[in-house]
Amino acid sequence: MDLRKWFTATPTAKTSTSTAVTEPSAGRGAPASSHDDDTCPDDLGENGPMQVKLSTYPTCLFGTGKRSFLHSWFQKRDWLEYSVKADAAFCYPCRKFSARCTTQIGQPQSRIRLDPAFRYKDKGKEISTLLHTEQIQRNRYYMSSLIDVVEFLVSNQLPLRGKIEAFDHLDEGGSGLFMSLVEFSIRKDPQLAQIVKTIPKNAIYTSHEIQNKLSAVMSSLVTDAIVKEIGDSWFTVKVDGTRDPTGMENVSIVVRYFDETTMDVTERLLVMTTANSGDAPTITNIILSELTKAGLNTSKILSQVYDGAAVMAGKCGGVQRLLQEKVGREIPYVHCLNHQLHLVLVHALSAEQAIQDFFRICNALYNFFRKPTVALQYKGDRLKRLLDQRWTAAKCVRNIRSEDEFCILWDTITASTTDTPVPAKWSRQVNKNLSEYVVEETTGVNVSDKMELRRLYFSALDHILGEMEARFSERNSKLAAAIAALDPENETFLDVKSIEPIMNLTNSTIVETECIVAKQFISRIKTEESQQMMTIRRLLTEQHKVLEAMPSVLSALKLAVTFGASTAMCENSFSVLKNVFTDNRRAMNHTRKAQLVHLAFERDLTKKLRNEWKDLLMRKFNTSTRRLQLF
Repeated sequence: MDLRKWFTATPTAKTSTSTAVTEPSAGRGAPASSHDDDTCPDDLGENGPMQVKLSTYPTCLFGTGKRSFLHSWFQKRDWLEYSVKADAAFCYPCRKFSARCTTQIGQPQSRIRLDPAFRYKDKGKEISTLLHTEQIQRNRYYMSSLIDVVEFLVSNQLPLRGKIEAFDHLDEGGSGLFMSLVEFSIRKDPQLAQIVKTIPKNAIYTSHEIQNKLSAVMSSLVTDAIVKEIGDSWFTVKVDGTRDPTGMENVSIVVRYFDETTMDVTERLLVMTTANSGDAPTITNIILSELTKAGLNTSKILSQVYDGAAVMAGKCGGVQRLLQEKVGREIPYVHCLNHQLHLVLVHALSAEQAIQDFFRICNALYNFFRKPTVALQYKGDRLKRLLDQRWTAAKCVRNIRSEDEFCILWDTITASTTDTPVPAKWSRQVNKNLSEYVVEETTGVNVSDKMELRRLYFSALDHILGEMEARFSERNSKLAAAIAALDPENETFLDVKSIEPIMNLTNSTIVETECIVAKQFISRIKTEESQQMMTIRRLLTEQHKVLEAMPSVLSALKLAVTFGASTAMCENSFSVLKNVFTDNRRAMNHTRKAQLVHLAFERDLTKKLRNEWKDLLMRKFNTSTRRLQLF
């Protein structure tokens, strides 16, 4: 819109219906340059008014005199711009937000100028206020549908891509689950089907690069959520490793912490990374770098839990020692109790050849009946798979180590074998010369089956109890006693001297008066609820508000539940790794593999990307330059 007429024209008297002024009469002259009303010069500003300040401007005849544009007109008129090519002034908001580049003139307060002016005044807002709002909403709806498809596939450990990544070739097959689900969503959602028609062909966002970017952003949001849950709390680090079919060492890092939101202890997979070497310094650096990269404070590590391998448990050069040296303080190392129990059973049961033969035969039978040809014909009872991990407890083992328990077991066995005749054996006599001696070797003398089974029974139990006593002797340490003293069912509950070792790890103290009050309060609760066992977790969940009045006791209870015991969560993540890294997906890089495992394992957090985290996901995805405008 050429505004030179507005600056030089004399407005007519206002009427009740219009505030616009008429154009100058022919006697006053015409513009020096003219142009098509529907087109604007190409030297005007795109992102703001082009306010060109020249020493002299071209003159043109107006009436009987010559006039020109003045750069002083730019003062207090941030909407005004000047075209050198057209030698004309324009209103930037009118040009950008009006339907046509008109030459109609009028007062600045007229509605034709106020509407675009108000839009221009909002230039400090997001670009969504300057672009077409409806198209922005359509773009977001389309992007939301793609996010839902990716979230569904990664949560269920399903592959995403195939050979085809375009809508035009879906009928050819090999499109993969991602493209197939997108196409299915378009067919089932009429609104999405209409929106797809407005999406530019170069911004359909179905390529593998976009899929990788979305999964990477999702994984980072899940990590951020875990770090936010931890906050400034103490946490335990659990690390274990396994090799995938490509030979790459995968290191699973799990954190255990007390969640102040749910008031319960939580274990999360922080990251699954890869290690180029399996030595202690490399693994130590990986642990510290991943914790730091995620935003966690390494000085808040309460304990560390690994398996018993020398590279992890070494007292001088193991990971547990190097980690303490790098952090600069004591961080207790716990040899995974599940692994220790596994070793107890394996070593104890391997002491008797008869027991080894028994499990070997059972395993052979299991493998035999698993053969397809046999399994197809055999319809009888089936054996369960025998694993080396046969979990039990020392208390249970001690309870069954008695003559009465053996007799019950013997009667149960013999009752089921009465129909099977036992062949008679030739009886051998014991050498009389050995009657006064303890014989450690076999003499070839037959003893009854009951006597032999009794010997094996008590021998196996004695070996188990001996191994457990030797391997779990650390349970009698000061830290174990401190954790036991925080158990409401323990006799030493809230004993100040017993609790001190675990409090010293965090350089905090326990207040004796708070322990006395808390003990009385919890004792009263136990009396009122005599039928329910009181645990530390239940105490923290149900009585957290009351315990806030006793901060040192509350802190001690949180430390007790945060202290680590096993790496079972790491083992669980390896199961997800096996499901994700299938034979058909061996070509994926290790970064993407780790992200997919992370999202599948922390499925409850990944599901939040459907609704409450979706806007944040879009904003983080949109930080890079994108063809499809989302904000």
